[in-house]
Amino acid sequence: MIITYILALLAVIAGTLWFFNYLLTHPEDLVLRWGEYTYEMTTAKAIAILLVTFITLYLFVRLITHLINTGSYLRKRKQLRLQRKSSQLLINGLIDLVEGDWEQAETTLTEDINNSPVPLLNYLAAARAADLLDSNTRRDNYLKCACDNTKGARTAVAISQAEMQLSSGQLEQARAGLITLLEEHPKHRYAKRLLAKSYYQQEDWKNLSSLLQASSKQQILKESEVEQFEDAALKGVFQMYANEDDLHKLKAEWKKLPSALKAKPYAILRYSKALIAAGDGPDAVKLISNTLNKHAWDNSLVEVYGTCEHKNLNHAITEAEKWLAEHDSNPNLLLALARLHGRNKLWGKARSLYESSLNLAPNSQGYLELAQLLEDTNDHENSQTCYRQGLIYSITGKGEALILKSKKEHIKEGYIIEEDIPVV
Repeated sequence: MIITYILALLAVIAGTLWFFNYLLTHPEDLVLRWGEYTYEMTTAKAIAILLVTFITLYLFVRLITHLINTGSYLRKRKQLRLQRKSSQLLINGLIDLVEGDWEQAETTLTEDINNSPVPLLNYLAAARAADLLDSNTRRDNYLKCACDNTKGARTAVAISQAEMQLSSGQLEQARAGLITLLEEHPKHRYAKRLLAKSYYQQEDWKNLSSLLQASSKQQILKESEVEQFEDAALKGVFQMYANEDDLHKLKAEWKKLPSALKAKPYAILRYSKALIAAGDGPDAVKLISNTLNKHAWDNSLVEVYGTCEHKNLNHAITEAEKWLAEHDSNPNLLLALARLHGRNKLWGKARSLYESSLNLAPNSQGYLELAQLLEDTNDHENSQTCYRQGLIYSITGKGEALILKSKKEHIKEGYIIEEDIPVV
């Protein structure tokens, strides 16, 4: 390609030299007539005059063009200078915003906003500063300007407004704006996440549960938030139906949950507690037993198992003792067995299991239950010990080793302790 250009250039130069050489060696005259006037000159001179005339006209046109464009050039230079100044103000404003000087940030960001190369950033940042200064009116004005001045920024502005409304406690306004936005963009993940936060803060558990189930494949929440939001939603919805004693709606709500959610221990826990509260303890016991036997071990479920009303206490105790073979040092299981034995009026076994559980993991409720059991069996000294240690644990959060006096020690001191009275 380069060789072709070189050859072409050489051909043009050679042709030009040949042309001028021809003119010099053949100086024929050129005669021009204009009415009564006649002009006679050599061809070389005529061509020279044409060249000079062409160059003069070209330079003249260039000069005129340059003079005409000078005004536009100066305006562009001025605009560029103003944009540089505005860009620096934007940077300074953002620095002030991050550093916490919100008043200065708002002033700087709006000082020369008309010349900003990206006014959307100025308006959004100024709105954030106004929001942090608790000025909702100025904040909303800036957001409106951002939307009006930048084509295609409506979604970004709506998201920013919802974020700021949530942070300032304007939950209803944020909720309404996000619902409107999702009507236009139904798959917008971040808008769904903000709406979920709005429902959570408003304790609108039914809508939160519906949103989470409908968006289960989109992963709208962070991993650290999933359990928190799902657990709160399930607790709220189940509790609502349990308070209404509406077992039909409660079971229908459980049935429509995704299988993956129904397999999670915290979901099973919430449903079991709701079943018990609504009067269906047997179904709760069955669900807990199946979960612990076939799926995953969960201490909270074990604890609920110990508080359930069992149709057959002996069967419930047998089931729990079977689990004890694999989880012999589990304080929750020991506490559950203690409660079951206590209801079966096997006081000695209950007392021993309570003592073992509390020495492994102190528990205010456990101290109270053991103290009441000891009171019921006329063991007042040990009862007072449990009350005292339970109070200390409730205040300090630190448990001491629980050492109760034995029956023989009490007999020596004149106490009468009731024996185990098994229920047949």
